[in-house]
Amino acid sequence: MKTLALLIFCFTSVAYQSNAQSQGASSPSQTSADIGGFLNVAWGTSRDEAKKILSQRHGVAFTGSNQDQTALYFTGGTFSDFDVRSIILIFFRDRFCGGQVTIKLKPTFEHTWYDVCAGLMKKYGNPAHNDRGGLSARWDFPNSSNPKETIFCGVPSNRDGIAVVYTNESMQDEAEKARGEEISTKDM
Repeated sequence: MKTLALLIFCFTSVAYQSNAQSQGASSPSQTSADIGGFLNVAWGTSRDEAKKILSQRHGVAFTGSNQDQTALYFTGGTFSDFDVRSIILIFFRDRFCGGQVTIKLKPTFEHTWYDVCAGLMKKYGNPAHNDRGGLSARWDFPNSSNPKETIFCGVPSNRDGIAVVYTNESMQDEAEKARGEEISTKDM
């Protein structure tokens, strides 16, 4: 009986890995349908609900929002055992569509970036794009030329830590299209 169970387990594992490899995924976790959100805030969550969820995280404090309420700002807390400098949640039409966490350096850009990427690779597999020299990496879900969700890890322009950005690509595309339509109607 144990032998039969072991054979079934081995067959299932090999079949799953073969399927993941045939789909071009770098790990079994990248074959999953969705990431689903960021820091326990699901894509599509309202601003008020997202603020409530994130404010309940240990050490996280709400610090404000931008004028048009498309971004909420927080400080503190942790991300994969790293101390957090800041968290930004992005919204389109009161629906959560992206987030960024900026991690405090421990001790240098290079060390922190490698450690953060190692944690992301453990959870999500190898990145779709990796530029170690430029300290940037991107994971695509699904791993294709047209991902629904992405994770980016790199050095932000203000160089105040390592930024990890989660994006719902279809919601971001919808927001960019709407902004383009708003701009074109203003030009008329």
